[in-house]
Amino acid sequence: MNCVLIEDDLLFQQVIERHIQQYKAYSINVIEKCQTVQTAITAIKNHQPQFIFLDVELLDGRGMDILDAFEKIEFEVIFTTSHDKYAINAIKNNCLDYLLKPIQYKDFCSAIEKLVLKLEAKERLTKIREIEAKAQQIQEKESAKLMLQSKDGIQFVPIKDIVALSSESNYTIFYMLDNSKIIIAKTLKEYESKLIEFHFFRCHKSHIININSIKELGTYNTAIMKNGMEIEISKRKKKEFLELLNQS
Repeated sequence: MNCVLIEDDLLFQQVIERHIQQYKAYSINVIEKCQTVQTAITAIKNHQPQFIFLDVELLDGRGMDILDAFEKIEFEVIFTTSHDKYAINAIKNNCLDYLLKPIQYKDFCSAIEKLVLKLEAKERLTKIREIEAKAQQIQEKESAKLMLQSKDGIQFVPIKDIVALSSESNYTIFYMLDNSKIIIAKTLKEYESKLIEFHFFRCHKSHIININSIKELGTYNTAIMKNGMEIEISKRKKKEFLELLNQS
């Protein structure tokens, strides 16, 4: 865990460093030591620590001046102070914990244990948000549609229902999950870049397939699709195709 130590009294700096060295449960790395408000602000911006030890009163101002310099506080704060319990109660709401000088080792350990729990909770929340964002992306892709203009007019086709695309001269044939076909007067290349983000793969110069619509792999380098089609995988594309299946 990376931290910035903000303390204008060198003796108390040494006390905290000694406690850090003695503490073996988790590794704590002091990336910079500061004695003033401005050097502390600069250090936090440069290093983006997970937490800071923050003295309430510094040579050129208050510890709160440092926090006020940040629109959003991304780091945890452990105050160090010589104030009595009434002053401590006033600042407790703005920090994870506080250490009353002279700093006792057991109090130091208690503060770090609180810190670890808070950082672990943050990490879990970050992972949950990443999963939710991924789920949202999947949901959006599931409901995405492709506009196709054929001789029969404009259709909005669910992309998940497209099994494969094949080229015939300057035409592209869309093969759908229900075994219907849509013929479009455009080349296969026109659709390749549009569909790649939806898990489609150009497996042959004449074919693009929906990876999610593969039922099984056939003999002789073919993919058998959910609508019964059997589509050739070119030798040149086979390695890339198998790597994509592994990722899927």
